[in-house]
Amino acid sequence: MTDKHDDDLPTVVLPILEESRQDLWLKTRLSLLYAYTKFIDEYDWFLKADDDTFVIVENLKEMLSHYDPLKKHFFGRAFVYKRNHPEYEVIYPSGGAGYVLSQASLRAVGENPKLLKAGGAVEDMELARILRKLDIHIEDTRDSEGRERFLPFRLDQLRKHFTRVAYPTLWFWAYSYFYPKEGMVCICVCVYVCMHVCVCLYVCMYVHVCCSD
Repeated sequence: MTDKHDDDLPTVVLPILEESRQDLWLKTRLSLLYAYTKFIDEYDWFLKADDDTFVIVENLKEMLSHYDPLKKHFFGRAFVYKRNHPEYEVIYPSGGAGYVLSQASLRAVGENPKLLKAGGAVEDMELARILRKLDIHIEDTRDSEGRERFLPFRLDQLRKHFTRVAYPTLWFWAYSYFYPKEGMVCICVCVYVCMHVCVCLYVCMYVHVCCSD
């Protein structure tokens, strides 16, 4: 999904002004409706990921194998806005870390296109608000030891650099819905699904080094 055609990629050109945060909610809305219109009966699950998000498809398939795509599911890395303020609180997925809708959830969105209103400032939060109106809520995707599967930062950042001591005011701590683990125990490289802010060389090197964890 993009604003320009690419001869080397199976692109879908959308009527957006530019690839920017300003048009991200419009791009997401159009992408959801396109997926619903073209593919709703062909696929069980629909993943949204950025072009700098690394996805381990085998781990994603394993995680999803425990759920029924014909039921409403919404998976991702949970953040919260305005915690403990019922009138304003929104539990939403990290857009960069990727999120997954079941066929039933996407169908519910596609059958209620009027909910996809313009004007949303933050793509992932707006989607969560809409899904909440359809009684679809983000689910806990952590493993049995409370380790995250959808990563909003790189592995090295989460395991080694981003600590409360080094970055006490980092937004990550305040907005995480579940209390984040720190250090090497925060992630199991054998089960995580998506990692944001990646480049190809980093992925090849770091995953190779960590695959025996």
